[in-house]
Formats: sequence, structure tokens, C-alpha cells
Amino acid sequence: MAGFGADESIFGASVALQSMALAYKVHACPFCTYTTPRKDLLDGHLRTHTGVKPFSCPYCPYTSADRSNLRRHKRNHEL
Repeated sequence: MAGFGADESIFGASVALQSMALAYKVHACPFCTYTTPRKDLLDGHLRTHTGVKPFSCPYCPYTSADRSNLRRHKRNHEL
């Protein structure tokens, strides 16, 4: 079995490229290993851990942690 060069990982990408990619993922979840370069995506992800559901249906008691789920739910009320 051949060894890996100093600049290669077991997945073939260089260590330098891997560390550059990680440098852009600056927002990290304090509850798990999720990271993202966008704070808005982290905010949405955090709601999976906290149970916060800020999006409410104006027609019934339904609430959602995700705006797109509320949009889909509201179609149930269309006549």
C-alpha cells in the first residue's frame, strides 16, 4: 500500500484545499458538528435543536421552525 504525500489526504484532496474550504465555514453549531458560511442557515439549523417555531399560520394554531414548511402548510387552507 502506497503512502500519501505530505499534501494529500486519504480522500485525494490536498490538505491545503481542505483547510481553505473550512476557513469559509465560519458559523458553527454549538450543539453538533454543523458548519456553514451563512449565518442565516445556521439560525435555521439552530431551530432544529431549540424547538423555536417563529413562523405561525394565520388560519390555525400551526407553527413551524421553517418558513417554507409554513408556506406548504398554508396551501391546506386554500379553497
